[in-house]
Amino acid sequence: MAGFNWNEFYTVLKVKLEKAIKCTVGRYVTPKPADFPYCDVAIGDNSGGNYDLSGNEGSTNPLIVLSVYATGNLADSTCEKISNKAKEIMLSYGFQCRGGPMPMTNAADPSIVRWVGRYQRIFGSGDELEQIH
Repeated sequence: MAGFNWNEFYTVLKVKLEKAIKCTVGRYVTPKPADFPYCDVAIGDNSGGNYDLSGNEGSTNPLIVLSVYATGNLADSTCEKISNKAKEIMLSYGFQCRGGPMPMTNAADPSIVRWVGRYQRIFGSGDELEQIH
């Protein structure tokens, strides 16, 4: 894959978000209330682009989906706070916010509040994950 290292990205986001605000960060996990507040990090898409004539990828365009979960009287406020901190971190690495963060209806269990944000950035061949601001 040209430029984007999913494991490196996940590790950086997990460490920064858990250090900045009290929450558990994981990926591809259905959270249990004991883990709340919880931020799930998922890669929604990672389309390639700028192919050469040999079929080599010149860039990738990962779409990162962050879902924040909380319960209790302050759940909405907690989700908003965590989502905004996550957005700040994502923007500092050059990602653009493509949607949210905003509350989403949790049909499975209305007592659990969920906020979702979507972020995207192009990584060219040879690009590295660097904090730009």
